[in-house]
Amino acid sequence: MNAPKGLAPDRAPTGVERPLASRLKWVTGLRLLFATLLFLFFGFFYLEGSISAHTFSGTWLTYVLSATYVLALLYAVALRSGRYLPAVATTQIIADQLTATALVYISGGASSGATSVYALGCLTGAILIGLRGALLAVGFGLSCYALLCVGFATHFVSPPPDQALVAYGTSFSAITFPFLLSSFGIALVGGLSAYLAERLRVTGGALIQAEERADRAERLAELGRISAWLAHEIRNPLGSIRGSVDLLQESTRLTDEERTLLSIVTRESKRLDDLVRDMLDLARPHVPEPTTFDLKKLVEETVALATVDVTTRHVRISADVAEGAAI
Repeated sequence: MNAPKGLAPDRAPTGVERPLASRLKWVTGLRLLFATLLFLFFGFFYLEGSISAHTFSGTWLTYVLSATYVLALLYAVALRSGRYLPAVATTQIIADQLTATALVYISGGASSGATSVYALGCLTGAILIGLRGALLAVGFGLSCYALLCVGFATHFVSPPPDQALVAYGTSFSAITFPFLLSSFGIALVGGLSAYLAERLRVTGGALIQAEERADRAERLAELGRISAWLAHEIRNPLGSIRGSVDLLQESTRLTDEERTLLSIVTRESKRLDDLVRDMLDLARPHVPEPTTFDLKKLVEETVALATVDVTTRHVRISADVAEGAAI
């Protein structure tokens, strides 16, 4: 039994959410791998192996890594249930930029090389949600980075006590240039990600339309094959009808009215046969040849048919067509 339409997105990924669910799975797995490698790099190379509870930066890094794994577990639960996938994607984008801010905080502040992680978050946002995700990652990431830099410059945020203060800019003059340079790089990567995401969306839409046209053409081709078979089957009874009418017309006991009706049957069956032949020759259309038709004869035959109709038997029908009228 199908779920109600309004509840479908909360129970299982359907329609456009299926690609999102697939992207979330890949991004979540790659994020765990990348986060592990990144934190190992920061701990053993940048912090010189001080990933321990005895140092402020090591403790900070451990907390951030633990939070990353807890969030990954929550993402996995949400993906398994297939519920609220757009909200999960948005949460991942925001969490990535907060993680980047934490890395920037313990690795040099405004001049930290970890600012490139913001750009990676912009790329992830574009992969997950497209243009809106890239813009969200750029806006939120730059806001976090700017607040952190302002906090250092106003002494509202203190550098890690186990880090060299000379590596941190603690005044506006010291942070302005690295902040502008890093912000430009983040915005550039975010803008390119947004542009590529939009182009991919447009290209993907065109591809879907092309696939739909190809599917429609295939159905039409199948319909053409069925029509050809049906037309062939129709010609057989038409031949029997025409043969039977020809035999009846040989009878000497037919009235003029009956002969007229039989000639109409012959003509109409021939017209049907011509239509069937035209259907069979659809792949090889013929150039139409306009001809004139006796209008008086057409009207008289129509009146004759209407006269013998049970529904019009008590209706008097008359027609007055000029001799030689043609269409």
